[in-house]
Amino acid sequence: MYDRAVEIDEAIAAGHRALDALAEAADSLDSAKRWGIVDILGGGLITSVIKHSRLGDANYELARAREEIRAFTQGDL
Repeated sequence: MYDRAVEIDEAIAAGHRALDALAEAADSLDSAKRWGIVDILGGGLITSVIKHSRLGDANYELARAREEIRAFTQGDL
């Protein structure tokens, strides 16, 4: 019974970590969108670098979310 409770707690924690990663990815994508607008309106090289950095941040967070979701669904905690 104890092992099952631990598994449930670990699954809940993985779910929370996945949600946190998705929220971070959404924030990074929103930031990239704003920098993209600045880029369209006349931004330069620095603007493009910042925008692509934010996209890289979002990609990292999405990969992290995928791993947490995999742990959540497969019980690899």
